[in-house]
Amino acid sequence: VGLSSGDATEDNGRYTGEPVEEAVRLCATAAAGQIVTTEMVRLLARRTEHSFAPLGERAVHGLPEAVEAVEVQWTPGGAVAIVPLPRRLALTPTTGVVGRVLESDQLLAALKAAVAGGGHRLALLSGEPGIGKTTLSADLAQRAYADGATVLYGRSDEDLHVPYQPFVEALGDFVANTSDESLAALDHRHLSDLSRLVPQVRRRMPALAEPASTDADAERHLLFAAITATLSGLAITAPVVLVLDDLHWADKPTVLLLRHLVETLDRARVLIVGTYRDSELTATHPLTEGLAALRGDPVVERLALGGLDDGGVVALLEGMAGHEMDSAGIDLAHAVRRETDGNPFFTAETLRYLAATDAIRQEDGRWVAASDLSEIGLPESVREVVGQRVRGLGEDAQQVLTMASVIGRDFDVALLARVTERERGFVLGVLDAAAATLIVTEVDRAAERFTFNHVLFQRTLYDELSASRRARTHRRIGELLEDECGDDPGDRIGELAHHWMSATKLADTTKAAGYAHRAGEQALSSLAPDEAIRWFGQAVELLEADRPDDARPRLDALIGLGDAQRQAGDAGYRETLLAAAAEAEAMGDTKRLVAAALANQRGMVSGMGMIDDDRVAVLEKALATSHEGDSGDRALLLATLAAELSFTEDAGRFVALAIDAEAMARRIGDEAALLRVLNLVFLPLWWPENFERTMAATEEALVLADRVGDPVAKFWAAMHRTIAMANAVDRVGMDTALALADSVATDIGLPFPKCMVLQATCAQVLLRGDADEADRLGMEALQLGMATGQPDAVMMFGANLIGVRVHQGRLEEILPLIQQAAADNPGLPGFMAARAMMLCECGQADEARSLLDIGRAADFHRLANGSISPTTTSLWAEVATSLGDVDAAAELYERLVPYETQGVAAGGTFTGTVGMYVARLAVVLGRDDDALAHFAQANSQLRTLDAPFWQSRNQVEWARLLISRGADADATRAREMLYEAESTAAAYGCSNVERKAHALLASLADI
Repeated sequence: VGLSSGDATEDNGRYTGEPVEEAVRLCATAAAGQIVTTEMVRLLARRTEHSFAPLGERAVHGLPEAVEAVEVQWTPGGAVAIVPLPRRLALTPTTGVVGRVLESDQLLAALKAAVAGGGHRLALLSGEPGIGKTTLSADLAQRAYADGATVLYGRSDEDLHVPYQPFVEALGDFVANTSDESLAALDHRHLSDLSRLVPQVRRRMPALAEPASTDADAERHLLFAAITATLSGLAITAPVVLVLDDLHWADKPTVLLLRHLVETLDRARVLIVGTYRDSELTATHPLTEGLAALRGDPVVERLALGGLDDGGVVALLEGMAGHEMDSAGIDLAHAVRRETDGNPFFTAETLRYLAATDAIRQEDGRWVAASDLSEIGLPESVREVVGQRVRGLGEDAQQVLTMASVIGRDFDVALLARVTERERGFVLGVLDAAAATLIVTEVDRAAERFTFNHVLFQRTLYDELSASRRARTHRRIGELLEDECGDDPGDRIGELAHHWMSATKLADTTKAAGYAHRAGEQALSSLAPDEAIRWFGQAVELLEADRPDDARPRLDALIGLGDAQRQAGDAGYRETLLAAAAEAEAMGDTKRLVAAALANQRGMVSGMGMIDDDRVAVLEKALATSHEGDSGDRALLLATLAAELSFTEDAGRFVALAIDAEAMARRIGDEAALLRVLNLVFLPLWWPENFERTMAATEEALVLADRVGDPVAKFWAAMHRTIAMANAVDRVGMDTALALADSVATDIGLPFPKCMVLQATCAQVLLRGDADEADRLGMEALQLGMATGQPDAVMMFGANLIGVRVHQGRLEEILPLIQQAAADNPGLPGFMAARAMMLCECGQADEARSLLDIGRAADFHRLANGSISPTTTSLWAEVATSLGDVDAAAELYERLVPYETQGVAAGGTFTGTVGMYVARLAVVLGRDDDALAHFAQANSQLRTLDAPFWQSRNQVEWARLLISRGADADATRAREMLYEAESTAAAYGCSNVERKAHALLASLADI
């Protein structure tokens, strides 16, 4: 109707005039319930004066709220939802995809597998620039879209360095364009976390709860979980195709998120397509490491694209020409392929170049060579052919496009007009002409934002500028952005930093470093610490080279760098922050000293059984120079110092510090600070005599964690509650608290909490009698701890391993290991006591006795940290009873008996109840009646705990005492106990206990 109106004219079957765009609008309006795609526009283009691509661009502008193609859907509420196909995926060459049948089939097979419920897939397309990666992924996306899939697209840019850029673009476009009903159907808790990355979520859903505020590491992992949940939620109603373009420019956070999705999407109907240039990857590139980690994963498929063969180039030429090639055309195709190696982009550009220079022309609708093919001068590089295309637009257009290339691959008309000092209308005219020749494309009409259709267009123009002119242009762009953004550049801070870094001269160093610092802060707030490391590192380097009079900006950047390193899991954060603290102290800058001191910790003591003297010194200096009044920072300094000192012999000092920190946190009324303090002082205040305080404090911390909404603090509170419940010999409480810690650790995804949960689970599993599973978990915890640079990973593994080998009766295998652990960990005297116990079990009594003498001379480490005191003392009690040392037994009995009903727990270990050891000590002391009462008490607790190994051990020693009494009734009772103990030990693989029970039963044969 539109084309046949009076204003349109027809010439040889082709329409011209204004009604062209109106026709497209009518086409869209009439297509309710169907898809309006570029294929429909292509059909329309054949009847107009425009070639396909320019018409496609203009057609889009007529589609209400559309991007490039729209699907009209009826929602349950009766409203019409417009779901866009991302514009960049709708823009494909007029020739379509040629010469890629095998690769296209592989992608379609991966899509079908995901759609059929076979689980998510990742297809990685690699190859040189112009090889067709984006074209191939766009073709797949359009096919999937036509079949009802949700298609998301995001791209990494070389210069912008926007954290998580492809995910921000992909999810941001979806959120901005999907229906209210579709958005509301997704999990609101995850949408809240997603809003950290995609602010459009909160604009669409203003009533959404604020995301949890916690440690930046945890926030990042909550974000990752939210993206997994969002994609999985979308895939419930329709398959999802997520295209991540140009991953060779992706930052490390983007690669980590991609790896996370591969690990966590499970059976969601999601196909991720990633494209990258393998030639751009270096050994240190984050994608290189990511690809290595994905190697061998069954859900990952790799497609390396090479140049088109002769048949592919012929097909490409036929697609461009619109007819089959005759022999001369085939010869032309072969000649072009020899020069271009079959690179589709270079091939197409070369053919356009030949046509523009009249080297080839159409006669009677067919391409023919103007002269002998051997005499045709083909361009030597794609840069030459691109340069020729741009120069064909004229000198003014070349200047405008060159300035656009400095702005970046994406640019807006307003900024470009100011940079070139041209009228907006003139610039738009240049860009329209460039769009007509497919050099640029308008991607956002409302914002008048364009993009270069291929990065080679941008890079060719950019590289033709001299270095000095580039720097001047970057500076000019930086100044204009400053003027445009004012004091709050928001998400454009990365652009500002990039342009000022590229424009840097000595006079501009401070400004460039300042923007780099702000870009680092923006990256941290965007949960991209790896990107922040890059920005802060650049700021530090610039200021080190220039050394301005004011040293504070460099110090701030250094502290930012250390904080970013810590959040990224880079163990180098310790040294960076120690250096920052030293500089702050030298400058007399207490504020920055405190900031460096508080950033330099992992949430608890730096290493179990260790003392980090350097960190302690920094904390002490920060406390000595800071204001002595109450404050959250001072309370945290006190608590952190107490934790760091908790393995020194000066128990009075670290306990006093912990008490002061808690009291101060309560006085200031800051619940968040109190929560962090309670978690930090758990270790220094965890003493057997503080049992009631420990129970109350861990319960309070859990309540505060829910109120404050801090998942990392909640994890530590749950872990501490697990230990408190173990001390209370409360099996249900232990399991409940550990399950909570495990759930929170899974949600936040941080490696150290996962490691802690594995160690605690190892103890819980061993308590139930599954030594093999405990062995596996201990090894998994070791590997994770070492991979993340935990200084006490081996020590914790050793503690787990002792429990497993005691259960299995295989202590002789690890005697050398424990001897080394005792030497390496003087702050953990429990290892020496464990070695003495193991020597007794292995029949080496003399050496065990010498160690007992050493322990007794040290007063059995009375001043040892409270968290290890019950374990250490109980181990010495076992040594004393095995050796029959009455004097040692007497000392240890008096020390342990007040805590008879408590469990012996030390974080990742659980070694029975205090009553078990007290009972054996009483036997040595000849206090049989007391011993019988202690054995009975321990047996009752161990049955409640469902702890088969410890129960059978206790029964064997109890029976031994009964046998020694010589009464028939005692012998009968002992026999019953031993039968049960032998059966239990055999069922759970406790060979040593089984052997002892069997020997005692044999001794009863004659009674």
